Amino acid sequence: AVNVSTFRATDENALYFELAISRAGVEALPVLPKDILLIQDCSESMTRTKLDFFKEGIVGFLRTLTTVDRVNLMRYSDSPSLCFENWQPVTLESLAQAAVFTDDMRARGQTDLFSPLQQVLSIPRAPGRPMIAVLMTDGRPTMGTVDSSDIIARFSRANAGKISVFTVGAGDHVNSFLLDLLGHNNRGGSWLMPLREQIPDMVKRAARELSRPVLANLEYRFSADSGAEVYPNTLTHLYLDRPLRLVGRCPMEQKSAVLQVVGEAGPQKRDMVFALNLEDAEEGGEGLRREWVAQKIYKLINDHMASGRTETVQEIRALSTLHNVPLPYGADFPL
Repeated sequence: AVNVSTFRATDENALYFELAISRAGVEALPVLPKDILLIQDCSESMTRTKLDFFKEGIVGFLRTLTTVDRVNLMRYSDSPSLCFENWQPVTLESLAQAAVFTDDMRARGQTDLFSPLQQVLSIPRAPGRPMIAVLMTDGRPTMGTVDSSDIIARFSRANAGKISVFTVGAGDHVNSFLLDLLGHNNRGGSWLMPLREQIPDMVKRAARELSRPVLANLEYRFSADSGAEVYPNTLTHLYLDRPLRLVGRCPMEQKSAVLQVVGEAGPQKRDMVFALNLEDAEEGGEGLRREWVAQKIYKLINDHMASGRTETVQEIRALSTLHNVPLPYGADFPL
């Protein structure tokens, strides 16, 4: 099902809209079994206290897995290591082994983030089972490939949306640019917080929101005659407990549009077409315009990382100034 809300920006003769996508029935879209990979940064920059909070969160995450899921864990500092050689079904025995692996984590050594990400790409994926990786780190690599833009671009290009990546980061010095874009560009997202005491609850929130995927590897197309500019370009999987939204901008006079969504419900392909009424949609408020601007800035940052064109930088800054949307990431902003 798709719920539509709009905002009419008379100052620029534009219509902004949001499409909230959800499951309308269990028959066509049952909850899918999933493969979960929990990746923990164990370098010395994490500190013992912060790592202990993450370990508490991991134990809570493991408790949310069901017997149809499979699991593995990875820890890394200057090199990565896996808990299991292959995916393990969720059983009392495998959860006990995972708990021991987690308890043995220590904060030591330098941080090579790109090497574990490369190893993630080599882990076999099973048809019909979404693979979800949850990376927990401060995102500050100190050896190997250390440039954030390079890590994001190289991993995202090699992954091509096959593995859904979510990131969890905490603390005053978390690299929000790296963690946010790594999730955004790989069918995922990020949970970033200033206080390390919030880590266990945030990891448990991630577990809850990712626990019930119902449609994987989504792609969408919007009717060309609508003149709409829609973001984000890459969608996450559809989860029962996590909102999935598209935001768009089109001419004020546009009254309707057609949305096609294609995805995988296990072995079954699903192709869904929605006729959208933009004229009589509920009022969404000016926040829709700000969300669209924020999503376009994501897109332009990726364009800049790919091309380095100064015109893209100028467009980002102009959008930020015109709509009073702060530039993200502070000192980590890649411009």
